[in-house]
Amino acid sequence: ISYNRNHLELLEFVSTQIALAIERKRAQEALRSLNQELEAKVATRTNQLNEQLIELRQRERELTSVLDLAQALRMTHKREAIYEIVQQYLLNAIGAQGASLAILDNDSQELIYAPSSGLFHIQSGIHVQVGIGAAGWVMNNKKVYLNNDIQNNPGPTLVKLAGGATSLMIAPMIVDDQVIGMVEAGAFKPWNEDDVRIFTAMAEIAAYAIQRELLSEQK
Repeated sequence: ISYNRNHLELLEFVSTQIALAIERKRAQEALRSLNQELEAKVATRTNQLNEQLIELRQRERELTSVLDLAQALRMTHKREAIYEIVQQYLLNAIGAQGASLAILDNDSQELIYAPSSGLFHIQSGIHVQVGIGAAGWVMNNKKVYLNNDIQNNPGPTLVKLAGGATSLMIAPMIVDDQVIGMVEAGAFKPWNEDDVRIFTAMAEIAAYAIQRELLSEQK
């Protein structure tokens, strides 16, 4: 077989087309890979932004709850009313079904419970010696107590006073490093760190409002 220039030109054309096709294929694969990487990065960043948005909304909820409580207590000058307001705000802020508040009697070293709300109505008016139960642990340790499974793992919890709740949270009310009492909440759902943060902040606000009235009564 003899080849002439036409054959050579045809061969060059075919080879050029094949090379172009290969380059297009490589470019398409590179573009597809870049698109996949871009989509993955966009998805990751979107998730991060959504998480940040959720966190910001949570912080806004916390701040609003605490500020609303502070405002309500600023205008209240009766301890009994303060006890009721604190419990209602706790019920709403963390989705509790029961709330109670107890003040420390320094002479008898007892926690004296104010009229309690929801599941915890059975705690109303009772006296509990400091050091007994989960409340006693909180008073001694000046720390929040959280148990999301008190029915199966009660720990120091006095289950008979929990009103059937499955989760229990207790925070000390502290003023100038002195524990003046505690607030307690119960629910049928587990609580998380966000709930603990709101609960602790509200306990602090309540402590100063109650101490204000205690000092006022002594004048």
